Amino acid sequence: MTNEFTFKDLNLSPKLLNILNDMEYQIPTPIQMLSFPILKSGKDVLGIAETGSGKTGAFSLPFIQKQIELKRKKMNILIIEPTQELATQTAALISEFTKFFPIFVHVCIKDKAPNLTSKELRKHPHYLVATPNALLTWLKKDSKIVGYSHILVLDEVDKLMEKKFFSTVKKILYYMPPKKQTVLFTSTINKNIERFTRQLLSKDYEKVVVDGGKNRFSKPAETIDQKIQYLKLESKLAFTKDFLNTEKPKSTIIFFRTQARAEKVFKKLKESDFSVAMIHGGKSASLRSFAMKLFKEGKAKILITTDIASRGIDIKDVSHVINYDMPNNPEIYVHRIGRTGRAGKSGTSISLIAEDDMMCLEKIQKLIRQKIPVITIKNWEQIVHKKKMIMPSKEKALQQHAKKREIRKIKSSSAKKNKPKEKVKIKKVHTQQEYKQWKLEKKLAKRNQKKKS
Repeated sequence: MTNEFTFKDLNLSPKLLNILNDMEYQIPTPIQMLSFPILKSGKDVLGIAETGSGKTGAFSLPFIQKQIELKRKKMNILIIEPTQELATQTAALISEFTKFFPIFVHVCIKDKAPNLTSKELRKHPHYLVATPNALLTWLKKDSKIVGYSHILVLDEVDKLMEKKFFSTVKKILYYMPPKKQTVLFTSTINKNIERFTRQLLSKDYEKVVVDGGKNRFSKPAETIDQKIQYLKLESKLAFTKDFLNTEKPKSTIIFFRTQARAEKVFKKLKESDFSVAMIHGGKSASLRSFAMKLFKEGKAKILITTDIASRGIDIKDVSHVINYDMPNNPEIYVHRIGRTGRAGKSGTSISLIAEDDMMCLEKIQKLIRQKIPVITIKNWEQIVHKKKMIMPSKEKALQQHAKKREIRKIKSSSAKKNKPKEKVKIKKVHTQQEYKQWKLEKKLAKRNQKKKS
């Protein structure tokens, strides 16, 4: 059915169809097809689809078409994204869709707020794409800036529900009008998100689920060939170098848990003459955008990053994803490997598993409901010999975690013992008779002073 269905069947304007043809968008994805009529009708929507399924087009195209049909009436749409890269990417895609229409697209990220006032929003239709913290700082200067936005889109809701974003998003909602169309999109769903949606969405909201609807969490795309390799921590770098030299992938993203390790491996790979770029939270917005530009243009074949690039970032033809460190949250794994195998294209993900990563691997396999096979590469024995290869069981991993807990308890108990005991000040409670006596004594003392003077 999806092969027969085209964008023409969505009754889009000829101008918009021409733009989509130029961008080589001919067949809508399932999420775009299902959510289009519901969003256009004005209903609240919760969209759940796997990574790389075209969620940005799903929440932008219906509103662009609606604005074209309304003509004189103005629509102001607020889109909140968790990261700067995702916000700039979304804004760039929407501005490409609306290049022949009088629709203005603005980006509000850290150190880059648009020169826009609340009065200007009344004159023209606007798309405002922002990150939570940057938008809140802007709202403190001009509180009416989102007062005319009657459509709210929260992309990557599971990420926006994290502690560092959740309180900020709640504050932004306070500035918005009570009557609005709310749209939520995510690739992973759990009880917390469902509870949050009930607070935001209207009672008659529509739930659009694509791929893995029966599964509580979104599964990875079937186009991704998932592999794992058991290694010692000190052998990971040697294995990565050997893999990049032997396989020679077109473009690779390597994910790390910490910025420090990402920096260390970046230097080592650069010394070995690999074309590498790097982005993480410690870098400035300009450096991050420059590194992304190098990787997108193919000038850098390897992108080293933390989980900042695990969500929504659409880079064409990423052939491989390497998980140098396994993520603590299993849902992040689904987002990480979702950078490859996008839009029906094939991709490969390789996870390097040390002893400390075994518990994380167990959680991931439980989430995606499949066992990930071990990779076989030519001459990989040079890095880790088969006899020395570590394949710890779940029991061994649990024992290691139990030992760590015991060490923490001993350290905390010893720290408490060494702490000097603070003297507790006990407040004396006076009776009513004592209080009256004290007042009389005070009066007598004052009289004696006057007599002496």
